Amino acid sequence: MTYRIWFHPAVADDLASITELIANFAGPEAAERHLSEIEAMIISLADTPLKGSFRSESVQAFRSRVNYAFELFTPP
Repeated sequence: MTYRIWFHPAVADDLASITELIANFAGPEAAERHLSEIEAMIISLADTPLKGSFRSESVQAFRSRVNYAFELFTPP
């Protein structure tokens, strides 16, 4: 079963901030590469929504998936 991915309106701003932070630290090519990896991970949740680890100590009732220095939280 494939699920539909819905982006909260704040996601665009968050991704832009993350991209700018990486670009300032490691350059625009690295920022674009990481942005592509983050977006691919988010989109892959449509097919495998339960991947990741349950992390009750970080955020109640969410799963996390770590990608380099970023952690994506999704409802279980």
